[in-house]
Amino acid sequence: MKTGAKVWLWIMLVANVMALVSYLFLTLTDPAYILYIVAEAGMITAVCLMLFFRRRLGFYLFLCVAAVALVMNIMFGAPIVSSLIGAVVGPFITYLVLKGSWEALA
Repeated sequence: MKTGAKVWLWIMLVANVMALVSYLFLTLTDPAYILYIVAEAGMITAVCLMLFFRRRLGFYLFLCVAAVALVMNIMFGAPIVSSLIGAVVGPFITYLVLKGSWEALA
């Protein structure tokens, strides 16, 4: 796997762990955030599959979780445009950085 892909995946891993921790605290005020915790756990699993186990399954899981997060954001009242941007930009950047390393993933 190329260095750029590793760096991007590490950034995603750290960002998703930080988001998970923030959702843990938000769950104390609103139990509905438990759904976001589940989504973040799925995202962390996807990134770990790509980064540590070099599995394409991680990318496909990442796409599925991004789609679920899009639906959740819209259900909880987030603006549709920003939800769409969030659901498209992350997977698109991940695709671009993994494109050169796709053959290295099993």
